[in-house]
Order: sequence, then C-alpha cells, then structure tokens
Amino acid sequence: MSVQRLIWDSSTNKDILIGDLFKLFDDTQREAKVEYPVICNDLSTKDYYIRTQRKAGLSRPVEIADGEPIGMQLPILGGQKEYTQKFYGMGFRMTFHMDKYNKYNLWADNMKNMSMQMKEGKDVEVFKMFNNLTATTYVTGFDSLAIAHDTHTGLNPNSTDDNFDNYLDASLSQSALQSMRYYFETKKDSMGHWKGSKGTHLVYESTLWPTVNELLGSENKALEQSNTINILPKLGLKQFECHRLTSTTCWFGIAKNADYDFNVITGMEPKVWVKDAPDTTLDKVAISMQDFCYGAGDTGSIYVGNT
Repeated sequence: MSVQRLIWDSSTNKDILIGDLFKLFDDTQREAKVEYPVICNDLSTKDYYIRTQRKAGLSRPVEIADGEPIGMQLPILGGQKEYTQKFYGMGFRMTFHMDKYNKYNLWADNMKNMSMQMKEGKDVEVFKMFNNLTATTYVTGFDSLAIAHDTHTGLNPNSTDDNFDNYLDASLSQSALQSMRYYFETKKDSMGHWKGSKGTHLVYESTLWPTVNELLGSENKALEQSNTINILPKLGLKQFECHRLTSTTCWFGIAKNADYDFNVITGMEPKVWVKDAPDTTLDKVAISMQDFCYGAGDTGSIYVGNT
C-alpha cells in the first residue's frame, strides 16, 4: 500500500521536515486543463444507464391521380445508443506524524493536486474517442460503425441516398477544407433528404498550427504564388488547437449545432471523502470518485480529415 510516511522525505538534510527550503518547486500543481467541453455536449444525469434512439420522420409526398387514395406513411425507428456510467477514483494516505511534522502542508497540497488530476483525467479519458476515430474500440454510432467511416448508413429502407462518408483521409490543405465545406453544405438527413449544415470548429493537433493559420489567415490563396483571393476565411470556422490529440496529423471539422451528438454524460462530479484509516495507525486517508461516460449516436456532424 502506498503511504506517505516520514521516510518519504529522502533528501539528505530532511528539508521537507526541517523546512529550510527557499522554495518547494512542483510543476504538477496548476489549474486543471480541460478541453472536451469545446467539442462535446457536457450533460448530466441521475441515472446509471440511459439510452438514446434514432428516428426518422415521413418521406416526400408523391403524385396521385384524381380520385386515387393518398398513401399512408410511417416514421422509422433506427438503432439505439446505450450509455452506462463508469466510475473513476483515486486517493492517497498519509501517516499521522508525516502530517504533523512536514513544514509544507503536504496534505493540502495533495488534496489540491488530486482535484486537478480528477478533472484532467476525465479529459484524457474522453479524448480516447477522438484519438481512435477509425476504431470501434471506444465509440460506435447508431449504425455500429466507427466515428470516421466511408459508408455510414441512415434509415431510408428504399434508398442509399441516406448513406454518407465523413472520412476524407487526407492532409490538411486548401482542397481538404473545401471538401469539408462541401460535406456540411450538402449534408443529408437520415432519410437522405438535403438539410444542409455549417461547420463551426476546425480542430487540430498543435503540429498543424502553422498550416491552419496559413490557410485561414492569408489574404491571398495560401501556400502558392497567386493573386487569387483566399476564400477559406469565409467559412467562419473557430480554430481549436487541441492538446489532447495524440497524432500529429489529426484534424477534423465539427458542426456543433442542434444535431450535434458527441456527448459526455456525468452522473457525479468529483467528490472527496476524508476519513481515518481503518486500523490503529492514526493514518489519514483521502479518496475521490467521479462517474461519467461518453459516446456518440449520430456521427454525421463531424468530418474527419485525417487521424
């Protein structure tokens, strides 16, 4: 068992216990860095298990002859998405004498650090779905396919017009961003009917920062000798340099609007319990726990350029 004891201070002069340091430097103490709310719906629930279901409304009207009965239509129910709360926890234990004799209030220091780690740990966990966009390991949509896929399916039983491809598999470039615009502009609903959409965010790993700013910040067409006006700023995209992405080539666009369905659902925000150790040591224990889950049902509001 990990316990912070007096012997934890392994310095030659026992500096933590004597207290003669000019400064105790710790660069792991900071305000929590959390990025997922920018590209996820941040939701809460009181339930352990919840479901969402896809539905499509009626189709188009059809021409009828005079006196001909009008055909009846039915809306369509599609696949379900299940969300089950997962539990995440951590803690630390300190002896009575370590708490008493250390000169740097290590108990409070540990408490502050644990709070930060719980928040950042949630962020790291959620980003597993964006760091595995072509895999089914962490997230699948209503159609049971990976987030990025070239044959997503809708709900029209009589046509494939509802199918869509949201995976470009190409480096970030002028033409790639134009492809992204076209994808959102011509977006179809679950019955294959045009509904249109607008990209709101361009999300990218930090390595791509120069390319993004050249493409979106140039007055003339970027990366070539040309007097052609750069039209990409007209897309109105919010740039989001995402530090949780692990691939240096990863970029994607999202349309974070009413149909956006990438969700983080929290059952319990991080809570902390402090108690005496369950023995006769007089040790003190602090534990923290939180409940949340994440996923996506409809994956049509993301256009994955590259992973």
